[in-house]
Amino acid sequence: MFIIGNQKPQQTQQKIPFDTVLSFAGLQLKTMEQVESMATRIEQAPCVETLILCGNSIGVDEGKRLAKALERHGELKKLIFCDMFTGRLRSEIPETIKSMLSAVTKSGAQIQALNVADNAFGPIGAESISEFLLSPACNTLQILDLNNTGLGEGAMIISRCLLEMKENAKREGRVFCLKTFKCDRNRLYSAGGSALSKAVKGLGTLEHFSMMGCTIQWQGIVDIAQSLTFNPHLKRINVSDNLPGSKGSRQIAEALKHLKELEDVVLEDLLLRNAAVDVVKALCDGQHRNLKKLNLCGNQIKFDAGRAIIEIWKRNGDMPLLWLGLNAFGEDGFEEFEQLIEGYSNIDLGDLEEDEYVSGEEDDDESDTEDDDAN
Repeated sequence: MFIIGNQKPQQTQQKIPFDTVLSFAGLQLKTMEQVESMATRIEQAPCVETLILCGNSIGVDEGKRLAKALERHGELKKLIFCDMFTGRLRSEIPETIKSMLSAVTKSGAQIQALNVADNAFGPIGAESISEFLLSPACNTLQILDLNNTGLGEGAMIISRCLLEMKENAKREGRVFCLKTFKCDRNRLYSAGGSALSKAVKGLGTLEHFSMMGCTIQWQGIVDIAQSLTFNPHLKRINVSDNLPGSKGSRQIAEALKHLKELEDVVLEDLLLRNAAVDVVKALCDGQHRNLKKLNLCGNQIKFDAGRAIIEIWKRNGDMPLLWLGLNAFGEDGFEEFEQLIEGYSNIDLGDLEEDEYVSGEEDDDESDTEDDDAN
């Protein structure tokens, strides 16, 4: 797929406004000969504001060739470099991505979006991109996507970078305005989550935050939830598929009370259980007027909590979409809820067969994953 012109590329998850796009997405280019053709096209393009290289296999030598081409485009704004090293050794990735990003810095470009998702560069890769993040090229960065990069302990490096970027801007009389931070599926655990929470708290400008599937336990979730309250303009939050326990669940609900501009809240597979009621109460206080949808699927919500949630949602008049699938209402409860929501097309119970009580997958143990008395 090759695009030059005012079009939107179809093979990228990153939403890109209309601009001059050059895309090599999904071509599976891997040989030097193939990459030479790519580099030549980049060099010959009169204007490239968005460059998409995802779905290819770039090695060290190929990266150096592309770097020479990138030096010619100081007008670059968006780098979509996700899934760019298929079949390459992990040891190749840091050097390759560092050479390409260094070329962007050399070009004088002012980057607004950097997407390096689905590249398994690990903590070493975090070091490789840190130099770029701290360069003048990222003074204007608004979107940072680190999904599925094997970040792990590299979270500490990224956190320090983001805080330093904020401080550098302050010293120079600029405003560093990162709006989107995505760090899904990275096995951050509590240490990584807590480290990144310091950056989130310090930024204060986020509108979209996503950290799903990172195996973050309650200590990290508490820190993250608290840090989100320092970003009053947040519109989208997704912390699904983590391990908040009762303490983390309560802190999530508490944080939501303070985020009045929320539009889209995704809290799937968190085992919120009864704390899901607190979440709904927080968002149904009459002050979250922009809310469009809330996803509470897969939280082992039982009958009593489910009924309370539905009653609260119904009392708030023209409320947004509510997803309640994959919970534990039981067959009788599910059927009762179907009657209860009759005429309310904005409440989705999912399928009866997916209910945990009906499918036999429900765990009767209500205890949390954490010891609430632990240090």
